Amino acid sequence: MSEDRFNLFFAILPDLKAALRIRDLAASQRRHHGLKGRLQKTDRFHVSLCGLEPDGRPLNGVTEKAKRAAQDVTAQPFAVKFNRVESFERKGAVKSPLVLVSDDDLVQLKELRRRLIVSLRKAGLRQRRLSGFTPHVTLLYDQVRLPEGYPIVPPIGWEVKSFALIKSHVGKTFYEPLGEWPLRGGDK
Repeated sequence: MSEDRFNLFFAILPDLKAALRIRDLAASQRRHHGLKGRLQKTDRFHVSLCGLEPDGRPLNGVTEKAKRAAQDVTAQPFAVKFNRVESFERKGAVKSPLVLVSDDDLVQLKELRRRLIVSLRKAGLRQRRLSGFTPHVTLLYDQVRLPEGYPIVPPIGWEVKSFALIKSHVGKTFYEPLGEWPLRGGDK
């Protein structure tokens, strides 16, 4: 019997209203551009902050350390807005993600990520792929790559009030929430 493969990552999640708008946008973009890729499920929409490298340790050890590190992160709630759809290039991949991105710098989101990474490092945890952070929400994967970005009017946004630790069961399109931490304190 093979062991379940998984990824652990921290993310911010859209509220229900934003998630439904993202779902509708994904469906309309799929139709408009003649894409065939399967739409992400509404409950899977997220903006990844950082992935954890299990490093051969038992899952519980990593998960518990990550949860303790998350408790130490402080930041004020903040708003995010995403206003453009584009394809990301993935070297060697057959399918490229169609994503929702922002023309804004999203400074507070990047600061939340930085604070989380500092806390995780203090807990002795390694993160996967720290370079090139582009906040985005994946809508679908498709063989067709859009040649340019397309503006979304009005933008899709929400108030970020918490962040979550997610266990993604690889190949099963299933996310298991392992914890959620409210944003409180810290500098604005």
